[in-house]
Amino acid sequence: MVRTRGAKSEYSGSEPDEDAVLSGDVGDVVPRRTLREGETSGLAGRGGPWCQPPGTLSSGMDVDVWLGRLDDYLAVNAVPETRWLAIMKSLVDDKIYKNLRCLGPSCSFEQAKSYLLRRYGRGKLEFALRLQFSQRVQQPAESIEDFADELRRLGTEVGKHDADQKAQFIIGLQDANAQRYLLEKVPASFDEALQIAKQFLAVQTSVEDMQRTRQRVAPVACQNNCSTEGSGPSGLDKEFTGGAAGTHRRAPDTTGNAPRRGRTQQKHHAGLEAVFERLRRYNLTVRPDKFCRAQIEFLGFELSAAGLRPLPDEVQD
Repeated sequence: MVRTRGAKSEYSGSEPDEDAVLSGDVGDVVPRRTLREGETSGLAGRGGPWCQPPGTLSSGMDVDVWLGRLDDYLAVNAVPETRWLAIMKSLVDDKIYKNLRCLGPSCSFEQAKSYLLRRYGRGKLEFALRLQFSQRVQQPAESIEDFADELRRLGTEVGKHDADQKAQFIIGLQDANAQRYLLEKVPASFDEALQIAKQFLAVQTSVEDMQRTRQRVAPVACQNNCSTEGSGPSGLDKEFTGGAAGTHRRAPDTTGNAPRRGRTQQKHHAGLEAVFERLRRYNLTVRPDKFCRAQIEFLGFELSAAGLRPLPDEVQD
């Protein structure tokens, strides 16, 4: 059946070709153009692959996100600027469309966009955003990357330049050492400041881990090689201290009771007596093992588990 201009219908003796479509306005059979190789059916625009337009805007939606998607659609499909306003109006609900019509025929796309942001936007007032930017600091549980991303977003919204964002980033860092390091390095940009801070904090964390590991390992090594507190007197203590009464015995003389060359026997023994006299006077217990060392120098003598060995110098206070 073919539809005619006189609204009458008449039967055709043959069915339309399956490569043809019926026009809704005229009684002609319009042949369907087949796609040639390499052609697409509207899935590619002038600017590249076709991009789906955003959904219909209503007052309950986030107008900032919607406008961003509209910009993407217009850019990817290379839509001429003269059509932007008409496309915007076609993608809003009836209520918003009426409001846009009230802006007048001379309204531009940018004016309509500003109206939508002012009327339906959820953004804060500019001075409030500026205050939030100037007070933004890194939170205790916030990573340096998240802090930088949020600061960059706020700075972009209030029109802050890269230098302002860099300065606020350094001021807002929680780590004071990282702040001082950045002030010394004087980074040229916000991105460079972020990279320097990340490298510094990574090195600092590694050093702290090494120090904690050393603190855990050192006492164990000292316990294996030395006496520890509360384990009773060591062998050297027993040579130097003689019980609760505080009496002292002489340590064995590894020199065979022979004076050191250049020193008389009398001076040699006088030196030993000076050592023990000072131990008694100050109620001292000399334990080289507490220094994690096999021997120490004390009042002109070398003290070790083997005994006392005089040093070249005289015994001095």
